Amino acid sequence: LQSLRPVQPRIVPIGLHISTIHDSRHIVSNSARRLEVLKNCINCIFENKISDARKTFPAVLRALKSKAARLALCTELAQHVLGNKAMLEHQQFDLVVRLMNCALQDDSAMDEHGVAAALLPLATAFCRKLCTGVIQFAYTCIQEHSVWQNQQFWEAAFYQDVQRDIKALYLPRVVDTSPSSRHSYDTMLSPVSPR
Repeated sequence: LQSLRPVQPRIVPIGLHISTIHDSRHIVSNSARRLEVLKNCINCIFENKISDARKTFPAVLRALKSKAARLALCTELAQHVLGNKAMLEHQQFDLVVRLMNCALQDDSAMDEHGVAAALLPLATAFCRKLCTGVIQFAYTCIQEHSVWQNQQFWEAAFYQDVQRDIKALYLPRVVDTSPSSRHSYDTMLSPVSPR
């Protein structure tokens, strides 16, 4: 009977606050220079300065060996998506897909660092027009990685999306309190003078 006694309650240490989970400001890197090269390369790609992007491309591919650089890549790419689709030129598309493939190449099938989960919405956003009425999305070029065949990854990605939506729902929103916004609000509330 002594072996069947209930487990004693214990105090669980406090973890990270939900607002700091997956916050890009907390990505710390040994090599800020490599991350700066990555950022510049991506900016060159989206500014259609392809020759400049190709000059730094080998260094960026080497930098993507680190977890921090792969997460920074996801953050940088996400900043170039407006709405739900980003139509790219052929050379831009090819470079973006190469970066995504390189980031997934060094990731595991379990996606411990969240790189595949961060790339998933981007793969359905970046696209190019092949011909009239035919659009190719980036996911068609990165679908061979083992992480996509892992059921546990899809479950974790689903719950991560749910948590992100809950976090967005309950965290306080930033309210614009600039004088111009207050002026327009006051104008809307002021009584209309009869003529």
